[in-house]
Amino acid sequence: MELTTPIAIMVGVCKATEHGVLIRNGDALQQAGKISVIVIDKTGTITQSQPSVTNIMTLAHISDQECLSIAASIE
Repeated sequence: MELTTPIAIMVGVCKATEHGVLIRNGDALQQAGKISVIVIDKTGTITQSQPSVTNIMTLAHISDQECLSIAASIE
């Protein structure tokens, strides 16, 4: 019985790799079984835990700095 769990984990990691999912190790796969929520951005990628601003698009009469200042005050 003790051998079945490591074999099942190894098979799970191999099958995931075949479908383009990379799993760091067997422990990561076991921990994934406890996940209840996954947050994915609009492009479908999994994001880091800290969001960051990558691009600013403002109206013609507002500068990037003024926009950031307004956003920071709202936050």
